[in-house]
Amino acid sequence: MGTLILPASGLVYVDASTIIITQDVLREAARLRATTKLKTPDAVHAATARIAGCVLFLTNDVGFRGVANLSVVILGDLLKP
Repeated sequence: MGTLILPASGLVYVDASTIIITQDVLREAARLRATTKLKTPDAVHAATARIAGCVLFLTNDVGFRGVANLSVVILGDLLKP
């Protein structure tokens, strides 16, 4: 995985969009819910990111580390020296 470099200003601009929760997303969320320790809302979030082809999943919830094929960056890790 590449290195995430934060600008000196501390401001990060993100290209974001709204994703429709489809039947495919719900099926993937159910599969994630059954095979990981994610709760349903987190499973929907992860499934949506995976199906949408999210290249970086930024969170402070270490539980997402267990999701295969999801490039997770933990905010707390970025703050450690």
